[in-house]
Amino acid sequence: MPETHVRAATRRRQTGEATPLEVTLELTHRCNLHCVHCFLDGSRQADDLDTEQVKSVLDQLADAGTVAVAFTGGEALLRRDFLAVAEHAQRRGLFHSVQTNGTLLGKETVRGLAATNPVKVEVSLYGATPAVHDFTTTTPGSFERSVRAIGMLAGEGIRTVVNTTVMTHNCHQVRSMQALAECLGAHYSPDPMLAPAFGGSGGGLRYRCDSGQLRGFILDRGWRKACDSTRAAPSSTDRLICSAGVSKCAISPVGEVYPCVLWRQGAGSLRQAPFSKIWAGRAFAERRSTSVSDLRVCPDCRLRGVCVRCPGFAYLEDGDPFGPSSEACRVTGVFREVIDDGRGDKEEEVRAAARGVGTGAAAVGSSV
Repeated sequence: MPETHVRAATRRRQTGEATPLEVTLELTHRCNLHCVHCFLDGSRQADDLDTEQVKSVLDQLADAGTVAVAFTGGEALLRRDFLAVAEHAQRRGLFHSVQTNGTLLGKETVRGLAATNPVKVEVSLYGATPAVHDFTTTTPGSFERSVRAIGMLAGEGIRTVVNTTVMTHNCHQVRSMQALAECLGAHYSPDPMLAPAFGGSGGGLRYRCDSGQLRGFILDRGWRKACDSTRAAPSSTDRLICSAGVSKCAISPVGEVYPCVLWRQGAGSLRQAPFSKIWAGRAFAERRSTSVSDLRVCPDCRLRGVCVRCPGFAYLEDGDPFGPSSEACRVTGVFREVIDDGRGDKEEEVRAAARGVGTGAAAVGSSV
């Protein structure tokens, strides 16, 4: 990245000017898999931004001081112009990462992707065996293709992260999946937070881990290792406010701008206004003025010290991003039980684990 680009973003941050440092760019909602837990509608959208429009978005983000862009979907590799888009991000000095299921990656595409110097490529894996993974994707043969892609990516020297949404039917394979990822030269990031589907469909939620499975996951060595790089929040109350709409945002395949991929309260459309105007507009200004005191219930909750609250989850579950998330309350309650069950020596470790929940596989727009 050109030094001037970094300096510009740093200067904006130092002066207190809101800067969209990290942006998740959904290139399409189409997908070649049909995962049982997915929160997106994988049908084709006829009005997805075309190649030149996506490049224009990247230009606008670079000019606004964005440092990192995460390309995701749906399945981003379904776009035939994907490498052209990644190359443009590189030319504009944007650190970029990719989230993919890996099934469409061949040697030529992997080499082309490596040439764009991505920060990382995240590949979804839902089982250590074909039976478990392919059950999740409802696509026979997807396990072999995803595993092959992980090996090819790591073999090209690309930082490869294996993401797992931990569910009822695969939680017993977390350690095996970690071992497989490490054997292939990849990092491993499991996450038990399963988001509700858009449009009110809750069918995938039946795959959420129950409290006993969550407890085992929290105490499992594989989870602790996955959380080693988690950054501590400044305080137990500051952690209740996330950076969505403050230093991060998301852009849909049709150009709608949101605080994040889960919190889809529209701030504006790039088909109607430039990004700079939307970012400086009323919707994001109101988001940036939010403080802990604006949250309902959460500031006085006894669980706030290990809270895994996500406004996107709260919005999807109950329509109120400033209220509690029912799933966060459930998961946080299990964290608290682990701490209270005579495991005081593990408290800091469990707190670290709590800070990592919601930042991995299920958080589609994870940090770059």
